[in-house]
Amino acid sequence: MAIQPIDPYEDERVIHEFAVLNGRKYHYVQGFPKNQPPRATVLCIHGFPDLWYSWRHVIPGLLEMGLRVIAPDMIGYGQTDAPIIRSGEPYTPYSWKATADDMAALLSHLSIPRVILLGHDWGGVVVSRIYLHYPSIVTHIVSVCTPYFQPVSSYIPIETVVKSIPSFTYQIAFADPQTERDLGSREAISRFFRSIHRGLGEGGPALQVTKDWVESLGDWPRGKLLTEKDLEYYVEMYSRNGLHGPLNWYKTRYVNSLGDKDIQDPTINVPYLFVAATHDAALPPSLAKDQAQYIPNLTSREIKATHWVMEEAPEELLVYLKEWFEQVCFGPKSKI
Repeated sequence: MAIQPIDPYEDERVIHEFAVLNGRKYHYVQGFPKNQPPRATVLCIHGFPDLWYSWRHVIPGLLEMGLRVIAPDMIGYGQTDAPIIRSGEPYTPYSWKATADDMAALLSHLSIPRVILLGHDWGGVVVSRIYLHYPSIVTHIVSVCTPYFQPVSSYIPIETVVKSIPSFTYQIAFADPQTERDLGSREAISRFFRSIHRGLGEGGPALQVTKDWVESLGDWPRGKLLTEKDLEYYVEMYSRNGLHGPLNWYKTRYVNSLGDKDIQDPTINVPYLFVAATHDAALPPSLAKDQAQYIPNLTSREIKATHWVMEEAPEELLVYLKEWFEQVCFGPKSKI
């Protein structure tokens, strides 16, 4: 049976809630399995340019597995607060450490002592930081597309990073204040989503850095990954506060290096599932070649898809998740 994705506005399988966490208002959706107590809780962390809604195809499958699911709009996105950072001010609210603090506060607010983490894109980095700062609240981790990036001991500018990781070149453009201005209209936001959210064989922008790269995106028709309702919801949510908040995630390299200095041990000592996407232009599977040295209990899988795995191949992703949950999370050696 085909997956019936979660409706963005009203769906009996989830409820929309708000909580103030460390002084910031967060929006999140929460769902419970039918006719049984939850076997465990999964906290889903999205990336850019996305929302809690990136998990709309995955949440139904997790609920059917008997799992409680929580999917927040991360700081700067959707109906969650988007703190304004003015010139010269630190980007601390958008840092990995602050986000880990906020997610720990969310779990405390909901009286959830331990959780399975599931992340994609920036969310794949955040899930590791939640564990590294709060190991006692995490039982298992899943990262989709994003390999484990160990803590850094000093600040490394993105211009230096792209010399060894060329696929990150687009991050220079995302960190440029001009990009926020160029994406300041509803029409520009719609064009951005139509250009970026594209699957295999649909084409798309090269995401290279030029002074007029937003204009170079072109005016693509809506691709197969988004329905018209999906596109309308993304545009509506991103038009609420503009791109200031989401793009701030690309300006946090310095504050993230400060937060990483507090981490004593970079090892992930819980079971970890990494699901790569073969055609991910930003996060190619080759970036994960060294992560096993930091993750003793690592399981790796790969799906033929672009960066948008949850939209492009949700059935295959759910097969891997169910297999791993049953064998690892709920197997004979499970500590849940």
